[in-house]
Amino acid sequence: MNRRTIFVLSGVVLLGVFFSAGVVMSASNSVSTSGLVDVSSAVNPNQLKPAECNAINVAAVRVVTPGVPFNSTGNSNDLILGTNGADSISAGNGQDCVVGGGGNDTISGNQRNDVLLEQLYHPGQEAGRHHADGYHPG
Repeated sequence: MNRRTIFVLSGVVLLGVFFSAGVVMSASNSVSTSGLVDVSSAVNPNQLKPAECNAINVAAVRVVTPGVPFNSTGNSNDLILGTNGADSISAGNGQDCVVGGGGNDTISGNQRNDVLLEQLYHPGQEAGRHHADGYHPG
């Protein structure tokens, strides 16, 4: 054999060794399971209402458009969500749960069985004013 043939054969053998080592190394790497599962579930309006509205079976969620007076015209029991601005909200004929938001809101009920909340609060924060049906905060 001449030198060139030996050199080529040596190169082929070295490539085979590197390829085999790469296969062996990748076969030994494994990723353990994390235990995380991708779960999704539907959320219904009753799961979104505040505790103050637990007595109401809410059928729909209505969101107030900032700066536009909201007048509910339906007969369903709604969860009506205001904004952090000054909202004007008038509840409809159903038994509604109205959450005004953080602004200077005007909130009115219709059937005397609505729950009107100027804003919700979390423990440690100053409580928002909670109003009986028909009260118009100024």
